[in-house]
Amino acid sequence: MIKLTFDAPLMSFGGPAVDQVGNTFHFPPRSMLTGLFGAAIGYDRSEHEKLQALQKAFSYGVREDRQGHLIEDFQTVDLETPWMTGYWKNGQYVSGKEARGRYDSSSANRETLHKQYVADAVYTVVVSISDEVPIGGEVPTGDEEKLLDALRAPKWPVYVGRKACGTGYLRPEQADYPDLKTALQKIQLHDAADMEGPYRIWTEGHGRAVAGLRDWETRIHAGEQWIEEDTVDVT
Repeated sequence: MIKLTFDAPLMSFGGPAVDQVGNTFHFPPRSMLTGLFGAAIGYDRSEHEKLQALQKAFSYGVREDRQGHLIEDFQTVDLETPWMTGYWKNGQYVSGKEARGRYDSSSANRETLHKQYVADAVYTVVVSISDEVPIGGEVPTGDEEKLLDALRAPKWPVYVGRKACGTGYLRPEQADYPDLKTALQKIQLHDAADMEGPYRIWTEGHGRAVAGLRDWETRIHAGEQWIEEDTVDVT
């Protein structure tokens, strides 16, 4: 089991976008962690099969040591910029302009997007690599040590969501607990944690479905994961 600390000033957890508003979850979904792990290992965006396998290859839990608050900013984007707003379909790139059906004027190529962030929060994340699903070569099945090494010295820059959200040091450590919920209850709180519990936790279970998966070939969110929200008193 691997223990990580998310305590960046700003974090964004990739909730479903509605019109021009990019929402955020209050916890990291599976797709966000997959992107972070893939960057640490050194996967290129084009290696979508490895990223797809990686997305299935771990289980995880999250504890909210300090509750943050939502803030929102905006950005003006060029709908023809490939890495910002488009997606891949059947091997062909579809620009944001084409996806929105805008062809009339140059002014229609730009759009104002609103982005939500979680500010001033602290999370403890525990991750366990599956013994059944291979990750694509660089991290063999069941080998958490190599992922731990990658998180200690990432090959590419890693972010807590968007590129505006640098992680700082993730404090990756090996942790030995019988299960994820026990780890979230027993691991020491962050020094900046809220003084009073109980503390919210999220684990994968049968609570509610969220749009937390990504199709790494098309680079769009596709698929649901089941999340169970609970609380723990940290001992």
